[in-house]
Amino acid sequence: MKLKLPEKCVFAFLGGYIEEYAAKVGAKQVSCFVNATKNYPVYVTEYKGEEIVLCQAPVGAAAAVQLLDWLIGYGVREIISAGSCGALEQLDESVFLVPRKALRDEGTSYHYAPPSRFIEIDERARKAIEKTILEHNLNYREVVTWSTDGFFRETREKVEYRKSEGCSVVEMECSALAACASFRKATWGMILYTADCLANVDQYDERNWGGNAYEYALALCLDAVLAISIPIHGGAAPEKSVCPSRRRRPRSRRNSGRIAAGSDGAMRDKINRLWSEWKHLSRIAGNRFSIFLYCNRRKEEADPCKLKSR
Repeated sequence: MKLKLPEKCVFAFLGGYIEEYAAKVGAKQVSCFVNATKNYPVYVTEYKGEEIVLCQAPVGAAAAVQLLDWLIGYGVREIISAGSCGALEQLDESVFLVPRKALRDEGTSYHYAPPSRFIEIDERARKAIEKTILEHNLNYREVVTWSTDGFFRETREKVEYRKSEGCSVVEMECSALAACASFRKATWGMILYTADCLANVDQYDERNWGGNAYEYALALCLDAVLAISIPIHGGAAPEKSVCPSRRRRPRSRRNSGRIAAGSDGAMRDKINRLWSEWKHLSRIAGNRFSIFLYCNRRKEEADPCKLKSR
């Protein structure tokens, strides 16, 4: 298919409002992403003198990333998303939040980024969002979000545990979209707005699912995606310079990540063996939990300080 999309894109979880807005402003439909259950129109509109792609995002990490990856493949490079989230603490409905990192409790992100508990949200996109919110005379709050596949497994125990890990809200796609964009060298950020409330799981309150925020959320997305190209602190970004005398000597590819040869022999052999096993697991493990369990079992054995004391 011969398709070249503009670099800027709003990829949002806003019900049918993307189509409604596209019809209202006369946006041009340039393509359509077809999957097994639904077609997703892809629009291009002109906003404040720049062309921007508009596309409704499907719910769920795997479906959302499939479409985002497709959009990036056809030229999209700077993306702002917006979507609802459940509040894990007492927050009013339709409050706008800016996630700074996401807890990876979904499966899709592990196909795009190495295993980790959290993934950071692109700072350039995040600062553009924050700048835009302030220009709209709104307050904002940075949060840690919990991205999960298990909508009906947000149990009392899990909610309390995620809160103890610093999560304030829960949704289903943020960590996966961040991983995909980072892997593809694209800039991506997200605006969340509060919908249902899980602060008290025994008295769950679905409220209005944040539906009142659709129109304003889209306006923030459009302004934020334009702001990505504007230096946040004014002026051109400083060029990076490296003093020749301070350039690091590149490590041998063969010895990358291994213990120096001068270390204690027994410790070196043990750590190198663990390192090789870890790399092997990282390549073949399809279930991220097996990696976490493996790390916990071997944590004490892999501690160089403890090995030296034996």
